[in-house]
Amino acid sequence: QLGEAGRMATRQLAPRLNLYNIGAMVASQEPKAAETGQILATALGISFEALPGLHEHQRKTVGWLDRSAFEAGVRSLFETPENPGFGEETGAMACARFTKAVERALEKQARVDTLAIATHGTVIALFCAARDNRIDGFLLWRLLQLPAYVVLDAQTFWVREIIGEPCPGGL
Repeated sequence: QLGEAGRMATRQLAPRLNLYNIGAMVASQEPKAAETGQILATALGISFEALPGLHEHQRKTVGWLDRSAFEAGVRSLFETPENPGFGEETGAMACARFTKAVERALEKQARVDTLAIATHGTVIALFCAARDNRIDGFLLWRLLQLPAYVVLDAQTFWVREIIGEPCPGGL
């Protein structure tokens, strides 16, 4: 679950999201993402649903790594997305699974103009990099410190805006 600092940061994020006229919120079923989505949906006065397939890249078998080893593993997901070796899913597998879940969420919420998805850094960065050749997925992943969000064009899924902490080296 989110800690109190995470809940407070999420509540502070809600007014910034009002700019986008969000019609519905969906989230990963993982507890922190679902709680984030529920807090935002309540604050925005919109519907909320946790859906399968929006979860983070599966890497339970990786275990605990120091920061540099963990970042090297994540970097490998972006540099060689077809190669196994960092978890139970390749980067390509995680992106394909997440893409299908996003498509299902969009179909399910077709009546709204703007859908928000509360999810996880690695899968959203993989998704964005696969659709927008201007984006370095690994640098986007590093940028997405909590709270952060990415605004995508509804037709092309190209990145329109990234709101997060500054990232050395740019995207």
